[in-house]
Order: sequence, then structure tokens, then C-alpha cells
Amino acid sequence: MTNVSGLAVLNKVKDAMGNYLLQPDPTQSDVKQVDGKRIVVVADRGCQILQQGHTIVLR
Repeated sequence: MTNVSGLAVLNKVKDAMGNYLLQPDPTQSDVKQVDGKRIVVVADRGCQILQQGHTIVLR
């Protein structure tokens, strides 16, 4: 899960081989995925993320 701003950043991230991490779902072109996992996008103001140790809490 990410917000719109986070998606803009993820669109630019590449792996060590130069491939973009964010890929279109082959069955739904409007859905993005990373490592085969669907990315859910929420509005910038719709998600507050607090990191506590190794746990990410969505509020």
C-alpha cells in the first residue's frame, strides 16, 4: 500500500539489474505490482504511516 506521492517515487526505483521494481500486472494494465504483489494506492491524505521498529502501522 502506498499513497499517490509514494507511487511517484516507486515509479523511479530500479533494481540492481536496471529493471524498474514497479511493473504492470499482465492481466490488468492499470494495476501495478512489485514482485508479483499488487500495489494499492490511496490518496495522499488518506494514509498516515508510522514505523515502529520493524512493524509498519497504517492509520
